[in-house]
Amino acid sequence: MDRFEELAVTAPNAIVIMGNPSQRDYELLDLSTCPPPPSVLENFHERGFQFVGLVGVVNGVPRTQLATPLDSETVDALAAAVLLRLGAEFSQRLANDPELVEHVERVAFDAFMRHLTSLPDTRD
Repeated sequence: MDRFEELAVTAPNAIVIMGNPSQRDYELLDLSTCPPPPSVLENFHERGFQFVGLVGVVNGVPRTQLATPLDSETVDALAAAVLLRLGAEFSQRLANDPELVEHVERVAFDAFMRHLTSLPDTRD
């Protein structure tokens, strides 16, 4: 299994980065919807797109595998686009799943309490 396959298998909701780095033109695709329809592939071909890499979150940690080196400005822009996309997807899931909301609230409360109880007692 290569590094791209490994990320694709371990990252739920992995995102494929397609693009033309020389033109700074990129598109993000949900891996679950690949391959895209022929019309999208034709558009990618017309724009000179190639496979750039994969982005995903594995156990809460962002992971990226790039097939081609990118400058830091491009990486930052792609990271922001991925975060916006994942945030929108998560918001949609929260809006449609009350059990998920309860789970997130429990996890957030537990994390807050762990942090609170780890603080030093500064009372005299």
